[in-house]
Amino acid sequence: MAKAGNTTQANERRVLRKYLARYYRAKDKRSILQGRLRALKRELDRGGFMPPSPVQEIEAKIQRQTEAAEKSVLEIMELLERLPPDSTERTILELRHIDCKTWADISRTVYLTRTPCAKYYNRGLDALLGMSEVRQIIGLEEIAGG
Repeated sequence: MAKAGNTTQANERRVLRKYLARYYRAKDKRSILQGRLRALKRELDRGGFMPPSPVQEIEAKIQRQTEAAEKSVLEIMELLERLPPDSTERTILELRHIDCKTWADISRTVYLTRTPCAKYYNRGLDALLGMSEVRQIIGLEEIAGG
C-alpha cells in the first residue's frame, strides 16, 4: 500500500516540477529564437537573399516568448509565495525555478550539500502539494463547482 502512495506522491511532484519549470523552458526557447534571429540577420548582412518576413516573424515569436516567460515567472512567484518567506524550502525552490540555478550553485548559496538541498526541495514541493489552491492551479484537483 505504501508503494502506491509513493507512486502517487512521485507523480504529483512531477506535475508540480513541470509547472515550475515553465519559466526555464520559456527562457530557453526565447534564447534559441534570439540566436536564430542573430544568424538570419548575419546572413542578410552578408548579402544573402532573405525576405524580411521571416525576420519579422522570428522577432514576433521572440516577443511572444518573452511575454510568456514574464507571465510564467509571475505565476511561479505567486505560487512559491505560499511558502514561509524565510524558509529554506522556499529559498531553494526560488533559486531553482526563478533564478534557474544549477544544483551546485544552489548548494553553494545555501551552504548545504546536494542531499539536504534535495530534501528541502522535496519538502517544499510536498508543502505546496498539501495546499488545495496549489493543486487546483497545477491541475491535480477539479475546481469546486466546475
